[in-house]
Amino acid sequence: MEQNGKIRYLTRFVVYTDTTRMQVVPLGQDVWIDDETRKKFTYGTQHLLGQEGHASEPQSYVVANWPLIRAAPDPANAKDVVPFILICLIPSSVYPMLPKVTLEALF
Repeated sequence: MEQNGKIRYLTRFVVYTDTTRMQVVPLGQDVWIDDETRKKFTYGTQHLLGQEGHASEPQSYVVANWPLIRAAPDPANAKDVVPFILICLIPSSVYPMLPKVTLEALF
C-alpha cells in the first residue's frame, strides 16, 4: 500500500515460544510500517518492542528468522491486497541458543 508516495507494509510481529522455531505467539496487533522501518528489521537485529496499550516495559527481541513478505488481503477492503510482512522474534536472552538460519537452508 502506498501513502504519500511511500510504500507501507501491514506487519505482524510474532515471538517464537522456544528455540525450535515451530510455534509463535503474536506480539500485539498488526501494524503499518513504512519501507525505511521495514529495512531495520533484518535477521539478527535487536529491537526494543512493547505491546500497545500494555503498561509493561518494552522487551528486547532479536529478529530470529528472515522476514517473510507476501501479498495479503487489505483489512480495510478484502477485495484489495496489500504488502504484508511477518517478522519472527525471540527474546534477546534466548537468541544465542538458536541455530543460525542461512539462506542456503531456505532453498
